[in-house]
Amino acid sequence: MEYYYAPMQGLTTALYRHIHHEFFPGTDQYYTPFLAAHQTLNFKQKEIRDILPENTRQVPTIPQVLGNKADQVAWAVAEIARYGYREINFNLGCSMPTVAKRGKGAGFLKDPDLLDRFFDAFFENLEREYDLSADGKSGEKGCGGVVKTVFGQEECGGGAPENLSQKRNTIRFTVKTRIGTMDAFRADDLIQVYNRYPISLLIIHPRTAKDLYGNTPDLETFGKMLEESAHPVCYNGDLCIEKDLEELMTRFPQLERVMIGRGLLRNPALVRELQGGEKLTEEETMRFHTRLYREYLEIYPDSRQVVDKMKGLWTYHGSWFKGKEKELKAIRKSRTAQEYEAAVARLYG
Repeated sequence: MEYYYAPMQGLTTALYRHIHHEFFPGTDQYYTPFLAAHQTLNFKQKEIRDILPENTRQVPTIPQVLGNKADQVAWAVAEIARYGYREINFNLGCSMPTVAKRGKGAGFLKDPDLLDRFFDAFFENLEREYDLSADGKSGEKGCGGVVKTVFGQEECGGGAPENLSQKRNTIRFTVKTRIGTMDAFRADDLIQVYNRYPISLLIIHPRTAKDLYGNTPDLETFGKMLEESAHPVCYNGDLCIEKDLEELMTRFPQLERVMIGRGLLRNPALVRELQGGEKLTEEETMRFHTRLYREYLEIYPDSRQVVDKMKGLWTYHGSWFKGKEKELKAIRKSRTAQEYEAAVARLYG
């Protein structure tokens, strides 16, 4: 089983990923919060800092891109590739209303035909410089038809085109998706769109954009998409304890990859535990958060920014501390570094 850390906007920063990987090794890949592709053809400086090689510090990092215009997303992929990345993820899973209402992230799933035209134009944009089919495993399971590649069309299971070796660069292009925007009615249409393109991995979170993180994952729809997918599939959604993974694997024993987000924010040692390792200890959490807090203070001149970031993490990790609601409330109410440090000291006292 491979374990991937899902991106959480504003929380799983490059520094967080580095320190988590140092304290709790075992996660195979860390996905960055999305870099937005838009008409200015520029990334924000904080987005660039998050993927700079010197900031990823040997952590296995997969940048993620968000957008809905083929030329803009193609530019973003090429720009990220300049930093040496050879695998890039496309975000069709973000359910934040500010994103989905603009037809991006999971909001893009409302119209599979539009998404199909987007992919067609996107791959055409990149075909001159990059090969996205060499390692794409398209048709690995057999799609029963024709897969569109950057070189035109090729039968599922067929060999690579003769000019494949002439391409200078290879990029693995992966997709993180939900099962729909308002409902899962067109999930089958979505999987057929994905099957037509050289996608290396399909990460499926079986909720709709409307669900946000409520309701329960739609495992019936996930099972259908898993069965119909021509690409390798990774499961994402509500994996918080060992029992969750056990139940998932009982139902889908063919799964080889899972992505975890909120579960790892609640319990940073979750992957270790899923691999049969030791349970998370309170002493570990203290050292982990202290190290993260101190290094954030070295980066941000305003300590209030650091306090806000740490409070965001405690929103999730606080659930690990049963019976300490009073101390956790003090952390949430803290505004200054002094208040935050005092509240954390009481929590561990």
